[in-house]
Amino acid sequence: MYLVINKIAELISCSNLNNPQIFKISNHEIVNKPINNPVYELFEKGLYQFDRPYFRLENNSLKYIVVPACYSGEVYFVEKGDQIILSDNFFEICASLKVVSKDIESFGFFMNKGYFPPGKTWFKEIGRLLPRNIYKIDNHNITGNYINDSENFEGLSDHEKYQIFKKRLNSAILYNSSSEQKHGVMLSGGVDSRLIALILGANNQEINTYTIKQSPISIGNLLDVKLAAQFSNDIGVTHNVPELNFKNLELNELDYIISEMPLTVHISLNFLALGSAMKNDGIVNSWCGQNLDNLYNLGPTGKLDFSIPGMTSLFRRYFLSDMYISALDKVEGGFLVNTLIQKAIGVSGAKLYSTLKRTGYKPPKDVYEFIQNFNTSYDNTIFTNLDKKSIQGDIKDSSITLQSVRNELFKQKVEGYLSSGESEVVFQTNMKNNLTTILPYSSEIMIPILRSLRTTIKDVLKPKRFMYKYTNEFSTVYGKSVMDFNLRTENELTKEHNQNYDAHYAANQILNTTVFGRQLKEINKDTIKHKSFTNVQYLRINLINYWKHKIWSTLNELNVEIRE
Repeated sequence: MYLVINKIAELISCSNLNNPQIFKISNHEIVNKPINNPVYELFEKGLYQFDRPYFRLENNSLKYIVVPACYSGEVYFVEKGDQIILSDNFFEICASLKVVSKDIESFGFFMNKGYFPPGKTWFKEIGRLLPRNIYKIDNHNITGNYINDSENFEGLSDHEKYQIFKKRLNSAILYNSSSEQKHGVMLSGGVDSRLIALILGANNQEINTYTIKQSPISIGNLLDVKLAAQFSNDIGVTHNVPELNFKNLELNELDYIISEMPLTVHISLNFLALGSAMKNDGIVNSWCGQNLDNLYNLGPTGKLDFSIPGMTSLFRRYFLSDMYISALDKVEGGFLVNTLIQKAIGVSGAKLYSTLKRTGYKPPKDVYEFIQNFNTSYDNTIFTNLDKKSIQGDIKDSSITLQSVRNELFKQKVEGYLSSGESEVVFQTNMKNNLTTILPYSSEIMIPILRSLRTTIKDVLKPKRFMYKYTNEFSTVYGKSVMDFNLRTENELTKEHNQNYDAHYAANQILNTTVFGRQLKEINKDTIKHKSFTNVQYLRINLINYWKHKIWSTLNELNVEIRE
């Protein structure tokens, strides 16, 4: 067995690593940290907060690998004859094979989502370990099992669930806090990062807050900067605003990111700039509110207002609600009247979505298609694209209930996004700046309570209720301003930025007015913008092609043969 792990693992219950036939380890200092409880019990009871993969040895042989939900790096593996090759370096593991075969189906998913399906990579021979899974190594095979926690919150009142949520979030944050270290909080204008800063501050931790300011700028980014500054001033902490101007950047600035996260596309230079600013200020721990928006009620969690984004978020939340899911064909326990009502709403919703996307959609025919649409669509919509073949979703319960459907969707969020979305971007860019990334919302003790939260009509109308409720409790310390998510001075935003400076405007400006964008378009000169693409989608398609261009070039330099 050949193992290459760089600064991401600890060994538990291990005797020694003196047998060279078991491991060849490079560039890694191993810490022996014995834990008395069995690995399974730790996960099932949520008693230990794993923050990196753990490798368990028995009789000098690797027996188990445990990957926590909050670990956002990658560990790749290959089963090759009587060997299992493990590495956190994608190009090194490709080079060890010398010949690889394209995974066309997974690449199609990547083109749509910007990251690969759970466990998949560019090539059929190479897999990757999934978050919140325990892997067993036996007879030169590696098999994984998702951790279905045994905690049952059914029957608890809303208040009781809230108290558990609050207690566990405190524990997740305090576990990683230390009064001897400086903490940096990536602060937006929203509630997720704000609550982290409040809990750290309430526990006498020294914190600075950081918000990136991009140019070309969008109204959303400008609003984040202003709101973050307003909040930081209210609670008396230093707020830093590093600036990132794409007009001063070359496209090859992305090459480091591609080398470290070849399976996830992201215009991630903003996070690199944030990490660099933190490093210069002597920050050790970088805190980020990522993942809550994907785990709380399955997302989307945008606040309710009458803007287009606000109404779109409300629209998407409704079609992930208990009312709608319970009315799907093949879900047990639905009521006839509700089923008829929800089907009519589904038809109307699909028509509206078709108008927004300028292409045809229809409601899912049953719960299987609902799950498949959610897992594979660009924006987790549940509607069926009329131009694509229907594929049955995956749910293994013999009796399909509302809760089993929600469990399956939650599992897909954990396995498919937590190591592939923006949390991975934060992790990898912080690694470059020697910062420890802390993502408290996806810690192991938070997963069971977040999984248990239902989406009632109250949650559709008021997303992330527990987050706002807990934030409001800090009003007794800092005043009511902690709940102020609007600018208190109207002229804080200039008149020109109150026009059409949204994310799509910024994406268009990056592509058409910067050296970075012109270089990107030159590589993508044969890429045609589909009529249904937004500017953000078109920018991402261009980035995806650049990712592929750089990966193929690197593998060619390593003399790796790529087969169809």
